[in-house]
Amino acid sequence: MHVANSLQGFRSKRMLPSGRKSIRVATGTEAPVKAIGDLHLELDDGFVLILRDVLFVPSLRRNLISVSRLDDENIHSHFGDHKCVIQCNDKDVGLAVRRDMLYLLSPCNVVNLVEASDSVLVISNSNKRKRNNEETSSKLWHCRLGHILRGRIELLVKAEILHPLDFTDLEHCIECIKGKFAKKIKKTTKRSSGVFEIIHTDICGPFPIRTMDGFDSFITFTDDYSRYGYIYPIKERSEVLDKFKIFKSEVENQHNLKIKIVRSDHGGEYYGRHTPYGQVPGPFTRFLQENGIVAQYSTPGKPQQNGVAERRNRTLMDMVRSMISYSTLPVSLWMKAIKTAIHILNRVPSKSVPKTPYELWTGRKPTLNYLPVWGHPAEAKLFNHAQGKLDDRTVSYHFIGYPEHSKGFRFYCPDRHTKFAEMRHAVFLKNDMIRESSVRREINLEEKRAYAPIPMVEEHYFSIPAETTPPVQTTVVASPVVDVGVSSTQHTEQELILLLYLSLMPQRCTSLQN
Repeated sequence: MHVANSLQGFRSKRMLPSGRKSIRVATGTEAPVKAIGDLHLELDDGFVLILRDVLFVPSLRRNLISVSRLDDENIHSHFGDHKCVIQCNDKDVGLAVRRDMLYLLSPCNVVNLVEASDSVLVISNSNKRKRNNEETSSKLWHCRLGHILRGRIELLVKAEILHPLDFTDLEHCIECIKGKFAKKIKKTTKRSSGVFEIIHTDICGPFPIRTMDGFDSFITFTDDYSRYGYIYPIKERSEVLDKFKIFKSEVENQHNLKIKIVRSDHGGEYYGRHTPYGQVPGPFTRFLQENGIVAQYSTPGKPQQNGVAERRNRTLMDMVRSMISYSTLPVSLWMKAIKTAIHILNRVPSKSVPKTPYELWTGRKPTLNYLPVWGHPAEAKLFNHAQGKLDDRTVSYHFIGYPEHSKGFRFYCPDRHTKFAEMRHAVFLKNDMIRESSVRREINLEEKRAYAPIPMVEEHYFSIPAETTPPVQTTVVASPVVDVGVSSTQHTEQELILLLYLSLMPQRCTSLQN
């Protein structure tokens, strides 16, 4: 078997679970095998020796090539005179020189020089071509190439566009720091080890289109460990505390656990109102303190610190815009689409967690067979105790979501007096929905951004003592005679005030100089 102590040169590999495979070395100990793969070894004359099923054992000091495995691949080895000649198709492709009890095979960048003198072999390694320090300086090439990144230079060396370089002198480039410095965002944050350790929350909205219920915003609560989320529609940001109390009571009662940390932005609805002396803790902050919940706020102007909630809102709105655009339903049903989107996100895999959020939250695997397309036309059976013998058994509806406290579907019908209905049994008309839409709708569901006006700063003048202030002479300016109506009087008064102000300015400047 072939054995390597490095993954360099592996073209394909398969990682093995810990403890699955091991080999016994000369000392009698077991060395674990971390991976198995194919390794391409380029020999001195350019021949690429392909080694199959090479064992990656990082604890070994040497790389070993099995002669018997080479023979199985029709690659022959001829031993003699303290060397081994490797042949493929009757052509010499490699040379291995004996050193102690092993034969050392030369790679592509090293040539073995063998000299025989009095039956004693003298072996030395030398590079094909020696280069001076300037030619091998990566710092010099870094400057020549316009201060590109080190990774790009390494790619040039790997592609043999540049000769091998010495990267020991390329640690820090002051010019790169001055010209390319950027903020570093810490992406590896500590994850929770269980549910309710951290709850992420954020408000999304208001939106330009209100729902049929009068809502224009919503608030989300997302568990950090499972990524399971809740959503509540709101009309005012002051409803944050009421919705959190509802969420807290429900989840703590269902799981018999307590919320430990709540992470949000530094907005007034979470922390408190703004005053000239800073933010004053509000009802939400005081409620967290009374219940022993640690509050974590993002720094003002740094929404990435509350990234879980921010990304959840963005994902929800991206899904909602796509769902509404694909359907023919009015945009005012976007809140129904958001509730359907959070229902789906809780049951599909996330790259942040190893299982689906629903499985981590409830301990059961989700079922997705019942999910129809949002806005799907359907024929639903409506309960009607006064239904006649010849009346239709179904009513035409459109699917808009799932009931929160019952098992069934929610439907919308604009032609009926009761536009919304919850029903258990329905037949969805798939052939009428799964098709390419001929008309693409533009959905405007962007948050309204409220920008605070720049505060007006009162201009301060130097105080002048009363005894040094020269008397102000009153200048009477004759009003021009204008033969116009009532509006001319207004213009005349404005002109008089302007002329009086201009006449006083030179005197005021003189007093300031004195």
